[in-house]
Amino acid sequence: DIAVGISYLHNEAPVKVIHRDLKSKNVVIGPDYTLKICDFGASRFLAETATMTLAGTYPWMAPELIQGLPTGESCDTYSFGVVLWELFIQDIPFRDLEGFQVAWYVVEKRERPPLPRSMPDQMQELIESCWDQDPKQRLSMHDVIHVIDFMTEDMDFCAGMDNFLIKKK
Repeated sequence: DIAVGISYLHNEAPVKVIHRDLKSKNVVIGPDYTLKICDFGASRFLAETATMTLAGTYPWMAPELIQGLPTGESCDTYSFGVVLWELFIQDIPFRDLEGFQVAWYVVEKRERPPLPRSMPDQMQELIESCWDQDPKQRLSMHDVIHVIDFMTEDMDFCAGMDNFLIKKK
């Protein structure tokens, strides 16, 4: 649902929008258990690329957004990768670091929250492709949806995810 919502904002909305503050706290669960993206206070209308003012929450922010560089839809893809990490790891990214420490780790050291070796390879690859340092190398949210659809139809992947999630409990 999150990927579909962001893809809609990027590709189908009457005015294309970059959310810029995608994180789990900005996703709510509707009465029918669908996920809805909220808090558009940091969002901007998309002009091909734009230099944006600092917006968002450091652990979820793309490196180029932290640096105030020109950015586009891929900054939301980066944040989506961090949200996926959150969902599967069930923790807050960079929990023990302050905001500017996170910024330094992400931008200068190119660090990301750690992925457990027990996570299925396909999920690791998806998350890593979402938070690639180079915004041009990140998947579009449209492509992310296709990858997720493919993974959910793959019985081996589903069994691997079940085993991973059971071990987490």
